Amino acid sequence: MGREIDPEPCGACDACGRCCHVLSEVGIPCYHCHAGIFMGRRWWRFWRDEFGRWYGMPREDIDVAELDAERARIAKR
Repeated sequence: MGREIDPEPCGACDACGRCCHVLSEVGIPCYHCHAGIFMGRRWWRFWRDEFGRWYGMPREDIDVAELDAERARIAKR
């Protein structure tokens, strides 16, 4: 009997923090809040709530200049 495996997300929205689970979604507009874009996993810490849903919270050790460069790179696409 198979079991569904729910791996750690690939990224999360920079506006609402909701997760994306497919790597191809990183860099696209958020389809939950329509206000942010999905940023890659390196910018987030992930955890599950009591219902098994994934949530993201920005890491504390983010270099703001590096984040701005990543956002500019995504916006250029």
